[in-house]
Amino acid sequence: MKNPSFYVLLGGLVAGTFDITYACTYWYLKRGVLPTRVLQSVGSGLLGDASLTGGGRTAALGLVLHYFIATSMAVTYYLFARRWPDLKAWTAMLNSTQVRLREPGLAAESGTTM
Repeated sequence: MKNPSFYVLLGGLVAGTFDITYACTYWYLKRGVLPTRVLQSVGSGLLGDASLTGGGRTAALGLVLHYFIATSMAVTYYLFARRWPDLKAWTAMLNSTQVRLREPGLAAESGTTM
């Protein structure tokens, strides 16, 4: 078995990739906003409005910050889950509930509406 830090870093990378892909796709389809601008807006959390005029450098900074945040979230989850084992079971239960409710017919059987 690999070191837990491998999985934590991988989790941050995967979550960060899905999240930024979704954000860029959403804003491009909704308002025509280019991915560079989305990344610059992430960088504006650190640089303020100056990030929006910084070009590729501030977009790259936004990407680095985005992955730092996603990885920090994965590390935080890991640290809490180590000290609170029920968190893993609770998360697994929530995930399985979401899957069951999304399957056709099961939402009606369980009395919930989508």
